[in-house]
Amino acid sequence: METTTYFQGKNSVDDYIDKFKDLIDLSGYTEGTTIVVKFRRGLNPEIQDYVAQMMEGRPADDDIDEWYTAASQCDESHRANAAFRSSIKPMPSAHPQIFPTLSPALPVHPPNPPRIPPSAPMDVDAAKRGKVQTIICYRCGETGHLRKDCPHGFDVRFMTEEERADWIQQLLVSEDLRDVVEREGEAEEKDGIQGDFASGNE
Repeated sequence: METTTYFQGKNSVDDYIDKFKDLIDLSGYTEGTTIVVKFRRGLNPEIQDYVAQMMEGRPADDDIDEWYTAASQCDESHRANAAFRSSIKPMPSAHPQIFPTLSPALPVHPPNPPRIPPSAPMDVDAAKRGKVQTIICYRCGETGHLRKDCPHGFDVRFMTEEERADWIQQLLVSEDLRDVVEREGEAEEKDGIQGDFASGNE
């Protein structure tokens, strides 16, 4: 019961049910849900799907007798329908086809991802052989200098979001300091004028 050897295959449902009942007796299974699961596993997938999706009269998941009955009735209906369809000969059409046959949809493939050239492995021994590696700045993308030495370090267009925020904060602080210094200068000048005026009146 743990392999696929007991599956229905090309046998009829009635033959499969008889064989399955013998196997259940030998296996000693008694729990209804387990027996139904084993039965459904071996049943023809089309019949199993049909019985499992019945809108009315669907057998319970733990009642194996209901599953035997439903599967057997489904198999009989399936065989009767197959015999009916094989007995009917297609009639030649007197009228041209109203709805042209649609061509099968072409498979949709995702667009090819951009090809990334393989990166060259780091040459650790380049200095020993006298080779000079090209230095690329990660700020502006130009060669010949590192990010910390970038001449565009104070160019807003090349700043990161964090650097831009720090720069704006520094501008605001320096502006506040300038206002404080100007106010202090104005206050000192005012005090000096008042002091001169007071001494001139004495």
